[in-house]
Amino acid sequence: MQTVPSELIKGSPVRALADGFFRQRRIFTAVFVIVMLPVALSTLIAKKQYRSEMKFLLENNRSNAVITADRSASPAVTEITEQQINSELDILGSEDVIGAAADPAWAALPPNVKRSPDAVRLHEQSLTDFRKRLRIDPSRKSNVISVSLTAPSAAEATAALERFSSAYLAHRKLLSRPSGTSSFFAEEAHRYQDAWQQANRQLVEFQQKNHLVSVPQTQETLSKAIANYEDDQRANSATLSELEGRLSASSHAAGTVPQRQKTQQRVIFNQTSVDQMRTLLVQLQNRRTELLTRYTAKDRLVQEVDHQIADTTASLNAALAAKGSEDTTDINPAWQEVQSSLVEGRIERRALRAKSSSLRHSISGLRRQLSRLQSLDVPFNALEEKADQARSNFELFSEKRDQAQIEDAMDERKLVNIAVAESPTTAFKPASPKPLLNAALGLLTALFLAAGTVYLAESSRTTVATACELESLSRYPVLATAPYDAPPTKEPWSGFKKWAVSNAGRNPGRTRTMVPAMQKLRGINEA
Repeated sequence: MQTVPSELIKGSPVRALADGFFRQRRIFTAVFVIVMLPVALSTLIAKKQYRSEMKFLLENNRSNAVITADRSASPAVTEITEQQINSELDILGSEDVIGAAADPAWAALPPNVKRSPDAVRLHEQSLTDFRKRLRIDPSRKSNVISVSLTAPSAAEATAALERFSSAYLAHRKLLSRPSGTSSFFAEEAHRYQDAWQQANRQLVEFQQKNHLVSVPQTQETLSKAIANYEDDQRANSATLSELEGRLSASSHAAGTVPQRQKTQQRVIFNQTSVDQMRTLLVQLQNRRTELLTRYTAKDRLVQEVDHQIADTTASLNAALAAKGSEDTTDINPAWQEVQSSLVEGRIERRALRAKSSSLRHSISGLRRQLSRLQSLDVPFNALEEKADQARSNFELFSEKRDQAQIEDAMDERKLVNIAVAESPTTAFKPASPKPLLNAALGLLTALFLAAGTVYLAESSRTTVATACELESLSRYPVLATAPYDAPPTKEPWSGFKKWAVSNAGRNPGRTRTMVPAMQKLRGINEA
């Protein structure tokens, strides 16, 4: 008997793991060999595969042309979206692109040729093999799509990837703009040009026949002329009414204003008699004075002269008091002006009446022309609309034709939104198999599977292998273990006896008498 230390009885995880691998070494070795053997065989037997890679860059430098019959503007250039990248990935993996690269002869056959089931099966097999060797990966946070292809030789991989690139670019161009667009628009432009010329000839013949350029313009001109004439007629009527009023007032004034008026009045008296009497009065006064020198104032001669002087003075005063007048007359300007106004008014009235008659005649003539043009309005508008529509269609399809020709030129120069960022590469080292990588992966896989198998075997084990397990199962402490060299029996603890005896033999210096725990454990087990 030997004493088992407590730390040895409990054991360590590393020791338990080592004991488990030691007990299941055959299973571990078998699983390890079973896993490593196929890896080694596949690495040695597998054919060499060479990988060629290329990259496509998605751009929005050129907007796709919108094939419509109207003057639609080209869509604005925007950023590359995730939907566009996913669409390009789907196009890259489509059967049209892969079929043109994997089996070019199949795509070259006419559609009406009947294909045999074997040919269809072979074609599908080619597509499947090509898809297995093809890998399409979008780069994260970029507009680049990486495409790689493996083949038995580097030249074959590069050639296949070049065929794939050409097929993809051709199919992408076909999707962005259908073929035959420029020829279609050119035919339509030529057709509408002929229609426009024919409509113009019909319109010119109609204009020459009716002696007009444009019915709407002529109608507008006539309407404006009629409106102007009507305005003139209304103004003329207003002027005529005003003139009639002035003539009536002038006629009334002509009856009240005198024809002539005094222009000068002069006072006339007998100047000769006055002068003679004044002279005579002076002579008499001089004579009286002379007489007074010789006679007295009472003398008869002096008195006689005084009587003469008094008579002469009385006569002179009478002559001065007796005055006459001389009046000068002339034509009255007011009467003359009224008469002139009457004459001018009558003349102007006659002119205004003539003008009114002429305006009425012109308006009636213009209205007759306008009514005649109204009957030509419908056919002229139909011809003009036909010519305008043909011209508009011709200009539209001419513009579309030019745009399509520009698109064709850009397609020929490969100015598309898909750019080859990296041409197909040529690899000098095989991409597969990789012995070191396969060995490392196989080794890790074999170790993982073998360890997992050992773990499963240890988990499903129904025997007790260590004192720790026995202590955990019996819930009693293990005090000592004893070696046991008996032949194999069917006792449930025989394995543990062997281990205990062997373990006790490793520590001969730590033995002591122990309680017959084995008997107690056997009793517990039987109970």
